[in-house]
Amino acid sequence: MRFHGIGPLSDSPAGLSSYMWQRLFFRFGSKRSLHRLRIAVWVLATSKQRTLAFDKLDSALRLIENYAPERSRILQLDVRSILVAGLPTFRARYIHKLRMVELYQDYVLDVQTTPESLACSLIHEAQHARLCRLGFGYDEAIRGRIERLCFRAQRNFARLLPKGDELVAEAEAWMDADPEPVFSNEAFRQAKLKALGELGCPDWIIKTVAWVSRRRAA
Repeated sequence: MRFHGIGPLSDSPAGLSSYMWQRLFFRFGSKRSLHRLRIAVWVLATSKQRTLAFDKLDSALRLIENYAPERSRILQLDVRSILVAGLPTFRARYIHKLRMVELYQDYVLDVQTTPESLACSLIHEAQHARLCRLGFGYDEAIRGRIERLCFRAQRNFARLLPKGDELVAEAEAWMDADPEPVFSNEAFRQAKLKALGELGCPDWIIKTVAWVSRRRAA
């Protein structure tokens, strides 16, 4: 299962590299302004995929405006842009330095991903954005508590939706789960290595990334 996350909060070399790629993806992607947010879809998407992604996000943002207008205002205040691209590590994550929500393209395009599900993901990441703006970090020691706050916001929004029962149950399941197997530094490293494999990267690249990651952790 793909999960939510947050981009690096520090200006580490790895963080800056990630920011560079997000900037490039956003710059050369197909862009629209929807609900006071700038949205980009990755450049290699087909015309049909771009239309579907924009339509789903338009519907998701409209749901937030209609059912939680205060949350919509908070989202527009704390988040500058949305990028549909990403690695298959997270289905959604917030990149603090860019004030950007990144959504994994396959998650957005999946027929099982409804506008309601997308809206819940945006609410979750908007809560990350708000906590970052208030000065909360994302260190491993407090990561579980931070995620529970974001899943709580997600659950509370899902409760407002006419057919949100499954989305409420999903958020509550994450709130009740042990955060260590999913949100620890080691879990993040393993998820990124798995994502590189799914993208078809050669084994030597994956092993090199794993070695560099272990050295940095040490």
